[in-house]
Amino acid sequence: MLNHLKGILVSSQGNRVVIDVSGFGMELAVSSNTLSSLPAPGSPITIMTHMAMRDDSIDLFGFSSDRERELFRYLITIPSIGPKIALGILSNISPESLFMAVMEENIALLTKLPGVGKKTAQRLILELRDKFGTEGIPSESGATLSDLQQASGSGGSAAVEALVSLGYTRAEIRRAMSSVKGVGTSAEELIQACLAFFYRGK
Repeated sequence: MLNHLKGILVSSQGNRVVIDVSGFGMELAVSSNTLSSLPAPGSPITIMTHMAMRDDSIDLFGFSSDRERELFRYLITIPSIGPKIALGILSNISPESLFMAVMEENIALLTKLPGVGKKTAQRLILELRDKFGTEGIPSESGATLSDLQQASGSGGSAAVEALVSLGYTRAEIRRAMSSVKGVGTSAEELIQACLAFFYRGK
């Protein structure tokens, strides 16, 4: 199975990109989020991949990060959500917003995503809530949850666990927590305040 491709970006059009890998033109389908993060054509690029094999075709999907690819793989395990719908979902919502929508059981938001009706949204919440709660969205920080939880209270502990699942590093979380003191003590209040801090880019 292909883990990633490394080569030269040839072109990007719609939701498809072509990468020259040692003289072979590899075409991949990507989300809008990945597309917006790509360099200019002619630039070197490394992109994470997922290969979907069917009886009559082999499709390659590309991702700018391990986190987006893992979310894609979570999504395609859900009945009625195939690779194309999963890619459409990732094109219309950030990993952080998807995480919050699932954990808050926000069916109204989820049904606004392409290919997601009420029944699919309910199934998506049921399936992903368990995955997010136990496995989380992969973090590149290397920090363990127990390390972070020991330094937090009950609300802070839950907030730290959620933020680690979203891929933020220990240093980033501590900096955010320090900056949002006094905004509230519940996990939801702390998570929202920290995400606002991250989005401000401070």
